[in-house]
Amino acid sequence: MIKVNSYIERSAFKAKSIDNKVPTDLALIVVIPCYNEPNLLATLNALMSCDRTNGSVEVIVSVNASETSTEDVIHSNEKNLKLVADFQNENDFPWISFYAIRSNDLPKKHAGVGLARKIGMDEAVRRFDSIDKDGGIVCFDADSLCSSNYLIDLEKAFSDKKVNTVGIAFEHPLTGEFSDDIYQAIAEYELFLRYYALSLKYTGFPYHYHTIGSSMAARSSVYQKQGGMNRRKAGEDFYFLQKLFPLGGFVELKTCRVIPSPRQSDRVPFGTGKAVNDILSKEESGYPTYPVEMFDWIKVLIDLAPDFYLNNEEQIGEKLDILNEGVQRFLLENDFIKSVLESSRQSLNKERFVYRFFEYLNAFRLLKLVHFLRDEYTGSSDLVLNANSLLKKLGKDLELNNAKDLLLAFREIEYD
Repeated sequence: MIKVNSYIERSAFKAKSIDNKVPTDLALIVVIPCYNEPNLLATLNALMSCDRTNGSVEVIVSVNASETSTEDVIHSNEKNLKLVADFQNENDFPWISFYAIRSNDLPKKHAGVGLARKIGMDEAVRRFDSIDKDGGIVCFDADSLCSSNYLIDLEKAFSDKKVNTVGIAFEHPLTGEFSDDIYQAIAEYELFLRYYALSLKYTGFPYHYHTIGSSMAARSSVYQKQGGMNRRKAGEDFYFLQKLFPLGGFVELKTCRVIPSPRQSDRVPFGTGKAVNDILSKEESGYPTYPVEMFDWIKVLIDLAPDFYLNNEEQIGEKLDILNEGVQRFLLENDFIKSVLESSRQSLNKERFVYRFFEYLNAFRLLKLVHFLRDEYTGSSDLVLNANSLLKKLGKDLELNNAKDLLLAFREIEYD
């Protein structure tokens, strides 16, 4: 089995390995980054309360902080380290175990959620390798909850050897302990996420899936093959999954749920907590998004993809003339013709060419295209308006006038 080259980095960060013996029937390892978390106990209880799996499950809490963190943060982390140890001792179940890794002095340059996930996931690799097992490494968050069938459904998914990567259905709560304003904000943000994912699916883009850090899992060998988790301070989930999607073997697990917190946060430059903050702080109503018509323009490009195979430069240029001006301009400014010519030369058939086409037009470049079209041509537009327009394009005869109702409709479409 391929080893994670960067596993030895952990020793430089003084992250101690788990000494406990690895059960031979270990099926899943859940990895939870934990930085100054006030509600870790609720997350541990949610996992402990899951339906029992056939094989064993381990939960690794990657307690982390920067070398420049305050004493309050370090004190909070130490409390959580003790919390995990006490939780394990007080709830000694034969099928699920809870461990913590301390990394309280990570280099300022790299400290963040990506490195915290990496430390825990690399430790999961070490434990699976010690029993020659290719199990599932599951990403979760220290402020998330889950449905009771979460672990058994993940175990079942990875029992299929063809499955490499799993995306898990998620739903932010829309009522509860927080203020109505926060629930309105999270409804808008989750609708934005689903609007974008369904818009990509509408275009025919093959990697249209959500990239949510608390709602993803990967087989140990696949995690290693693609070089393991990155050390990004934010967006680590997006970049990680974009490396795994092209390998195939991806499944969307729609039978269980991850329930992320809708709380505000300023820990990362983007993501759920930052989005909630931004929505609550803006004066105008409504949530801006990408106008739906740009996805019609992108759909034309994606539909054309197979037709670029074995074209010369002149033929490629003729096909580009069919495209929207903004799409055409972006492609020409980003070496599209050179890429198509190279992909044709290196592909034995059209199917392989299309695969290489989406190595060029990957999720990151597609997002850059969307931002380019917004900034240079369309501007932003109201989310509710565009979500309703997308519903019509998807054949849904609905007209909903608020984010929460639209979100419920979009959830139903995605989980159908």
